[in-house]
Amino acid sequence: MEKNEIIVGKIHFLGSNGNIAETMEYTDVESYLNSIRKELNRNPDGFRLETITSLPEIRKAVDDIIYGAHGLDNPHDIDWYCKSNEQRGG
Repeated sequence: MEKNEIIVGKIHFLGSNGNIAETMEYTDVESYLNSIRKELNRNPDGFRLETITSLPEIRKAVDDIIYGAHGLDNPHDIDWYCKSNEQRGG
């Protein structure tokens, strides 16, 4: 990874003891979202995600995936993420 690339998210993979065994950093949004989908289908209890970017569109896309994996619709629209971002100072 080049030093000027911005990390949009991380996926922490858990070992058999429940502790983080490996962390993957993502600078490409689609790779990050695809990895979340893959892990939810393959290993739903074996990872933790950390969305670092404050971009509302990406944060919503991550939540859409998580809600969808549980058979739910995300109750928040993009405006909610924009307002949340403003409250965080982003």
